[in-house]
Amino acid sequence: MKKHFTIILYLLVTCVTGFAQQSMEDKRREVENAKIAYITKEIDLKPEQAEKFWPMYNEYSDKRRALKFKIKQLRNKFDDKSLTDEELNLTFDKIIEIKQQEIQLDIAYKERLLHIISIRQLVALYEAEKEFIRMIIRKAREKQHY
Repeated sequence: MKKHFTIILYLLVTCVTGFAQQSMEDKRREVENAKIAYITKEIDLKPEQAEKFWPMYNEYSDKRRALKFKIKQLRNKFDDKSLTDEELNLTFDKIIEIKQQEIQLDIAYKERLLHIISIRQLVALYEAEKEFIRMIIRKAREKQHY
């Protein structure tokens, strides 16, 4: 009997965890789809542009996200009070180095994207990204108030 209860409990936890993960994945997909629609509209992306733009933009976004994640990991080290001044200095230098990589990434993809979209669309893209993030933050705050 105890063995059956353990198996049932395990299955229940697995199912609930699976639903939660599925739900998070669904939410992530929903946000990503909303972002694509929003950016497409805001930069007036034509279908022939979109075909080339989205794969390149996704590649750029993935690389940028990876760099930001590295910076976040390094910043977390600042909470470690046992680090020496030298270790803190090295960590800070690594963050600056990664920020320089971010700038190089922006420069490289600016040139690549300008073969697909106009400079006005590129400027609108940067503004649309910022505004989309603001919208997501606003919606999250609204949900917290309910």
